[in-house]
Amino acid sequence: MRKHPDPRGPRWRDALIVVLSFYLCIGILVFYSGHANGATLTWHQRWALAYSRQAGREYGTTMQAIVYQESSFCALKNWRYKKDKYSYGCAQVQRATVARVLHLDVTIRTLRTDDHLNIELGAAYLRYCIRVTGSWMRGVYCYNHGPYASIHASWHTLAHDSYVLAIQKRMQQVEEWRRVR
Repeated sequence: MRKHPDPRGPRWRDALIVVLSFYLCIGILVFYSGHANGATLTWHQRWALAYSRQAGREYGTTMQAIVYQESSFCALKNWRYKKDKYSYGCAQVQRATVARVLHLDVTIRTLRTDDHLNIELGAAYLRYCIRVTGSWMRGVYCYNHGPYASIHASWHTLAHDSYVLAIQKRMQQVEEWRRVR
């Protein structure tokens, strides 16, 4: 019988291959199960998802959808190539809006770095919009276009607005995630 070059013998190598194959299969299953429906989130995105629901209170799912639409749950909160250069943070809150509507003086740096406060301010602004406009759809339109535009917009404009439609789609995705998790 020929002696194997590995002093531990050929069975050791076979066992190692079996164990490594097992862990590779488990890793692939975990990786792809998280990618179902694009549902992979970082820990910070999962935090933003949970916190936006809590901050939104009675409009929790709507707030989650807004944070998802505005910054992909904080992943793109400081994205350089966004259209609006005056909105900051996870909820893309404007400093002027916070000052005018919520009567708070916050710095741009605070809006960029304090995710808790940013989501709280976004939720407070969403509640303000829904209270002032009197309906959910006008409130979501107000979050993006402002109170004056939402009060004077026709129902046809509201129903076909790309932002309102995007929020409705994001709400469905958030509900699917809630069912899966």
